[in-house]
Amino acid sequence: MTLRVILAIALMGLGAALGVYELFQYHWFASAGFFCSAALTGGLILIGKDFLTQHYLGAGLAVATAVCGFYGFLFENRALDVSLDTARFEAAMALAQQSQHCTLPNSRLEFERAARACFLQSSYDKIAAVSDAARQAYIPPELDLADKTYDLISGEATDLCQERFMSLYRACPDAFSSMSPRAVEKLSSSN
Repeated sequence: MTLRVILAIALMGLGAALGVYELFQYHWFASAGFFCSAALTGGLILIGKDFLTQHYLGAGLAVATAVCGFYGFLFENRALDVSLDTARFEAAMALAQQSQHCTLPNSRLEFERAARACFLQSSYDKIAAVSDAARQAYIPPELDLADKTYDLISGEATDLCQERFMSLYRACPDAFSSMSPRAVEKLSSSN
């Protein structure tokens, strides 16, 4: 086996493994994007640039990778999740009321920090999404698998609203009686 074949097999295996990981996260489009990107990367390593220009499979995989990436961004990115924005707003309003139902030490300060985090988290997510979308628009097909791997390893930034809300909710659930059960469930689940 040549080094080229070993590298192609290793990168295709990496892409397939990341695709399976995304399947377990219920990110269907991201998973399909990883599978397409793995096959595209393997073809580019084994055949070269001719895989994109002279083979329908290569061109189809490039298009499928782009389409899956677009739909993954559109439907699986938390920045575009309207129900999550609504839940954060409800949490911020409940946190801003600084309920008397919580007897934690420094609860007023903790409630203020959590309210601020919930008011700002959606904006942080949208800024990160714009940056990701701009980067994805300019990544050439040869580097797509590397970029997707980097994204998965670096992960999304932590959701400070969710973290702070959950720590206060566990300690003082009565302080959040004004929130809908759907909003509490949305912030309780890890996205």
